[in-house]
Amino acid sequence: MMHDEDGNRVADSMSTIEHLLRNVPEGNETVFDLLDQGGASVKTIEVKRRKLQPEPPIPPVEAELARAQARSHIFNDIGTFAGYLKREASPSGATILADVSSRLITAVLDENDDTDNEQVTMRAIEHPLFSPWGSLLERAVGVIEFSLFCMKYRRAIIEPEGRELALTFSQVKMSKAVSVHSGVGKKSLNGVLVDIEIAGERKGMVVELPETIIIDVPLFVGSPSQRIEIDLLVTNKGDDVVVYCTAADVEAQRIFAFEQMVSDLAVATGMLVGLGSISHRGWNTVR
Repeated sequence: MMHDEDGNRVADSMSTIEHLLRNVPEGNETVFDLLDQGGASVKTIEVKRRKLQPEPPIPPVEAELARAQARSHIFNDIGTFAGYLKREASPSGATILADVSSRLITAVLDENDDTDNEQVTMRAIEHPLFSPWGSLLERAVGVIEFSLFCMKYRRAIIEPEGRELALTFSQVKMSKAVSVHSGVGKKSLNGVLVDIEIAGERKGMVVELPETIIIDVPLFVGSPSQRIEIDLLVTNKGDDVVVYCTAADVEAQRIFAFEQMVSDLAVATGMLVGLGSISHRGWNTVR
């Protein structure tokens, strides 16, 4: 406590209650003891001040909105896909797996990226030159419809010659011979026998109908042409002649063409390329 010139006590600004309450130094404390008339402490008041931990920074909303979207491109030819992976994928962190059943190749651009595992895919698309032939398989079509089909797509037929094949099937004739057999004895023949003969006709002459044709078309966009053998079964459906087309090894040729794409991708990129499918799961944690 300070004194004035007359000897009276004057409150020091540094020791006033207001100052002691409002200006507690950081990390210190102020203690007030309330005394009774005898000078004994009856209550203690403590004023403390401590430093709080700073609040974590909140990222601005504009920064989240401005972030680019994750890449999820879909390619349809192996050449462009390989070029993109060479430019964008991490040589040490990229994983490329091909799923034969779905005809899909998926690439993770960088598995070492902790923020996002961006993925791009290559989907093998059936080639437009093969699509009409694919829709013709495993079903019966009328002989005239088949003849028109062969004429329309004759450029793909390499054996026999496409135009001659179409003209042959445009003049198919069916003849029926019905004979009734009636006999007695152990080896007798009884009943009605129907003999059906289907053949082509050119300039008044009967010609043999082919049992197979060979086409040369690519199976997928970006893949080379392949020779595909199609078996023909010419039969009757009531009074009509129909053609039933099958290709026993076309699925095997599809798999071969797709696996060749996978092999070409591995050679072009020099990266890890194999058969399988990309999959992720959450981490198992122990508490």
